[in-house]
Amino acid sequence: MESEHRVSTLELFFDLVFVFTITQLTVLRSPRSTACCSPRRTGAGCCGSRCPTCCARCR
Repeated sequence: MESEHRVSTLELFFDLVFVFTITQLTVLRSPRSTACCSPRRTGAGCCGSRCPTCCARCR
């Protein structure tokens, strides 16, 4: 007979942190591209991205 295992909120939180960390590491390790630079621009002339390449261009 199988017992039902419920997932705790803490376990879900750490799963979320793990996925977020892997995502951020993947972004940091990927080659720089202009994919982060959106053709849309705000009124200030910046695309609003946190990409270092974009931010350098916006200054």
